[in-house]
Amino acid sequence: MTESLTIRTPDDWHLHLRDGGMLQETVPATARCFRRAIVMPNLVPPVTNARMAEAYRSRIIEARPQGSDFEPLMHSRNPTPCRNMKSPGPPRGALCKHVLQACRRASERPRRSPD
Repeated sequence: MTESLTIRTPDDWHLHLRDGGMLQETVPATARCFRRAIVMPNLVPPVTNARMAEAYRSRIIEARPQGSDFEPLMHSRNPTPCRNMKSPGPPRGALCKHVLQACRRASERPRRSPD
């Protein structure tokens, strides 16, 4: 039986990076400590579809420090982009696999019945 567990580079499970000039500060700072992060894309204007989420993810990747392999995993609370996607790979729609992963995980959670 294993007696220890080594986490070499942790994941951030709930990250707000913001946008614009703030990305140049928040992405490098996050990439120094984390390998991946579940990004909450609550921006102004709000991210409401897969095209917007993919564009935001591209801006995050552009803000990574040179040589960084930091991976933003996009979260979406809006189920609309998930409905029309059958597989995670392109070109089956504008939805990137990173948004789909978060949507699938959210849809797999058990639903509570209203009291």
